[in-house]
Amino acid sequence: MAKQSNIRILVTGGGTGGHIFPLAAIATELNREIRAHGFEPDVRYFGDAGVYKNALLTAGIRIVHITPSKWRRYFDLQNFFDIIRFAWSFIEGLWKIYWFMPNVCFSKGGPGSFAVIAVCRFYAIPIVIHESDAVPGLANRVAATYARMIELAFAEAKEFLPPQKKYRVVGNPVRTEILNAAASENSSDKAMMRAAKIEFGFDPDEVLVFFIGGSQGAEKFNEFILENIVELAANFQLLHQTGFKNYKTHEEQYQFMYRDRAPRLTHHYQFFSFFDRNLVSAYAAADLVVARAGAGLIFEIAALGKPSI
Repeated sequence: MAKQSNIRILVTGGGTGGHIFPLAAIATELNREIRAHGFEPDVRYFGDAGVYKNALLTAGIRIVHITPSKWRRYFDLQNFFDIIRFAWSFIEGLWKIYWFMPNVCFSKGGPGSFAVIAVCRFYAIPIVIHESDAVPGLANRVAATYARMIELAFAEAKEFLPPQKKYRVVGNPVRTEILNAAASENSSDKAMMRAAKIEFGFDPDEVLVFFIGGSQGAEKFNEFILENIVELAANFQLLHQTGFKNYKTHEEQYQFMYRDRAPRLTHHYQFFSFFDRNLVSAYAAADLVVARAGAGLIFEIAALGKPSI
């Protein structure tokens, strides 16, 4: 069948890994499905991708920057500035979305997404939203009013959303590389685990615990490790994602507190700001995953069948 006109899809979501990585997974599948039906996909992200833009570009998504805004449900002077930012992002969206005029808008919610949703509502563009959590965030609660279809990771989220809408419980999108690793016959193979440990400079015969606090990290995890690292490293090898925001502080504190420790500590502890291309290896190396329970992490760990806390 000859290729026909483009199918234009707008995707949006707050600028965290929990929003961006599912969008990348969805875009990868959409591109494949649309081409399989003889059309040419044109998937564009409207919003602020921040440090995660490479994940979108790799998935074949063009990025159109929209100034982000965030409404905090507590008193903060930033809320007054964000009223101005929201107004500006709405005006920005009116102009930029007009020249794209998508067939559908798909939103993962989160800060910064609602201005894009509001513009799509203004232009009568069909809106589909996906909620990863059992208790929806503010952006999706408001956006649900305008949505033609609401997709859920957990059925319990429906209690917080308009009852008259169409719902589908679909789980949470998982990155293609994670699914490919899970589908591999060798996904739990001891040889793969040994190779992954060696890749990070660890002993392949010793137990490794992978601490991951989500794409932005978890300060409590970082504090716990700093306070208990001597005892932990005496019993386990530790691989740790600190998060972009916390990496520099964690590095400085670690160097100050443990620069004179025995080499064994260094050999048993490796920390990184963020795992991107080597995330599959990090999971493969782990005998146990200790994670902050974001929806994205829950579904990735489940897909790989990793023991976890």
